[in-house]
Amino acid sequence: MLPKDLRERAKILAGDKLAVIAMEKDGEVCCLSLIKVEKLESMVKSMLGPVIDGILRK
Repeated sequence: MLPKDLRERAKILAGDKLAVIAMEKDGEVCCLSLIKVEKLESMVKSMLGPVIDGILRK
Protein backbone atom coordinates (compact mmCIF):
# COMPACT_ATOMS: atom_id res chain seq x y z
CA MET A 1 0.00 0.00 0.00
CA LEU A 2 1.20 3.50 -0.81
CA PRO A 3 1.26 6.08 1.98
CA LYS A 4 -1.69 8.49 1.94
CA ASP A 5 0.45 11.63 1.52
CA LEU A 6 2.17 10.10 -1.53
CA ARG A 7 -1.17 9.08 -3.07
CA GLU A 8 -2.51 12.60 -2.53
CA ARG A 9 0.55 14.28 -4.07
CA ALA A 10 0.42 11.90 -7.05
CA LYS A 11 -3.37 12.31 -7.32
CA ILE A 12 -3.85 8.54 -7.12
CA LEU A 13 -7.45 7.72 -6.30
CA ALA A 14 -9.12 4.51 -5.19
CA GLY A 15 -9.70 2.38 -8.27
CA ASP A 16 -6.93 3.98 -10.35
CA LYS A 17 -5.01 1.38 -12.33
CA LEU A 18 -1.24 1.64 -12.14
CA ALA A 19 1.43 0.09 -14.33
CA VAL A 20 4.72 -0.93 -12.75
CA ILE A 21 7.77 -0.09 -14.85
CA ALA A 22 11.02 -1.83 -13.86
CA MET A 23 14.41 -0.55 -14.93
CA GLU A 24 17.47 -2.78 -14.87
CA LYS A 25 21.16 -2.13 -14.57
CA ASP A 26 23.72 -4.90 -14.88
CA GLY A 27 20.93 -7.49 -14.98
CA GLU A 28 19.29 -6.38 -11.72
CA VAL A 29 16.22 -4.28 -11.09
CA CYS A 30 17.47 -0.96 -9.77
CA CYS A 31 14.37 1.19 -9.99
CA LEU A 32 10.61 0.78 -10.02
CA SER A 33 8.18 3.41 -11.28
CA LEU A 34 4.41 3.60 -11.07
CA ILE A 35 2.40 5.32 -13.78
CA LYS A 36 -1.34 5.61 -14.19
CA VAL A 37 -2.46 3.26 -16.96
CA GLU A 38 -4.36 6.00 -18.80
CA LYS A 39 -1.26 8.22 -18.87
CA LEU A 40 0.85 5.34 -20.16
CA GLU A 41 -1.78 4.59 -22.79
CA SER A 42 -1.82 8.20 -24.02
CA MET A 43 1.99 8.32 -24.11
CA VAL A 44 2.17 5.12 -26.15
CA LYS A 45 -0.53 6.34 -28.54
CA SER A 46 1.23 9.67 -29.06
CA MET A 47 4.51 7.90 -29.86
CA LEU A 48 3.16 5.00 -31.91
CA GLY A 49 0.18 6.74 -33.50
CA PRO A 50 2.21 8.57 -36.17
CA VAL A 51 4.24 5.42 -36.90
CA ILE A 52 1.11 3.31 -37.34
CA ASP A 53 -0.53 5.99 -39.49
CA GLY A 54 2.56 6.04 -41.71
CA ILE A 55 2.47 2.27 -42.11
CA LEU A 56 -1.24 2.22 -42.90
CA ARG A 57 -0.89 4.93 -45.56
CA LYS A 58 1.62 2.88 -47.56
